[in-house]
Amino acid sequence: AMTIEYVAPDRRRMIFTGGEFIIIGETMWSRDPSRCVKLPQKMPLPDPREGVQQDADATFQVTKGAAEAVEGTPTQTYNAVITAKGRTIQQKMYVAIQTGYPRRVESASSQGTAVIDYWDFNATIAIEPPC
Repeated sequence: AMTIEYVAPDRRRMIFTGGEFIIIGETMWSRDPSRCVKLPQKMPLPDPREGVQQDADATFQVTKGAAEAVEGTPTQTYNAVITAKGRTIQQKMYVAIQTGYPRRVESASSQGTAVIDYWDFNATIAIEPPC
């Protein structure tokens, strides 16, 4: 399990068992209970458009699912089958009815499964250099 915090435009913190990574712009730190290190390599912020751009032969099939609750949040589900570059990904997306924000995405492919939960939109989060 991992928690990822994001503060626009360029600050991210990835917290996991035993430590965390902090990225500000292209600078990255690694911190655990015994040390904090500024890493020498640059970490460019990915272009979010790359995550949604697909080949011309990509197909998307989306169907509306049932209303379901995610940890008490009423959501509308959508089921998607995405086929691109010879791979198929199945996703179930949960969208909060009250806000329209994503609440959970469950993905499954030949490479495995993943569950991503979203919460605390617009929360006040400070991500500063740790050392």
